Amino acid sequence: MKKNLLLIIIGAILIAGVIITFSQFSKGKSRANPFQERKFVALGASFTKANNLSSNLIGDNPEYSFATGTKINSLFLHLNTKGENLIAINLAESGANSKSVLQKQVPNAISYNPKYVVVDIMADIFEEEKPEGFRQNLIEIVKQVKNKNNTVLIGTYPNLLLMRKAAFESCLTDKLGLEVDKITDGKLKLFNQTIEEIAKEYDLILVDNFNTLTSQEISNYDCLHPNIEGQKKLAQTWIEALEKKGGEK
Repeated sequence: MKKNLLLIIIGAILIAGVIITFSQFSKGKSRANPFQERKFVALGASFTKANNLSSNLIGDNPEYSFATGTKINSLFLHLNTKGENLIAINLAESGANSKSVLQKQVPNAISYNPKYVVVDIMADIFEEEKPEGFRQNLIEIVKQVKNKNNTVLIGTYPNLLLMRKAAFESCLTDKLGLEVDKITDGKLKLFNQTIEEIAKEYDLILVDNFNTLTSQEISNYDCLHPNIEGQKKLAQTWIEALEKKGGEK
């Protein structure tokens, strides 16, 4: 009887040892994996969705997006090649203005607890004479998505006037009915100044789209959206802005 009891005790000790060892191994394994799967979220409108790249690629083509694309060296792919373990979520909607982004896209973005957030241009510049409403919405967007544990990048409006100097027939018309001709250098400056001020106030990474795109990178379909080469150039500009800021972490 004593012998059986001794064997039971020894067996219990061995089982407990195995459990403790396995538990410690599991914890150590968890600590050894610093890159847990995180989200990369893109907010914005048609530029972020790679809309109307050309007459052969009409509509949204997110696989070519500078932010989340998989067919170009997007910001998302660049980060993953650097060792991140990110999942890209492109919440942008063509035609979205800042109010729409705030009401529809931001709640979804917050639910993902993203490590990186891209905030790119919206349709406000075609709708507002001055950026007051845009400013208020943008501040609220940033307040809701920015936290101490993530990195938020924000882009300026590109030089739409320069881009529309391309020698395409579509550049002679307002194909999308957005009254593009009402946009002036002064209006672009006002909206971009607003973005720059908010980026500085809330410690965001500012990306200079204005000096990135030219008439060589515009869609032949609508003479407004970037073509594939334009999306590639945007991606490189966003990558360089992040690296310059030392935002990769």
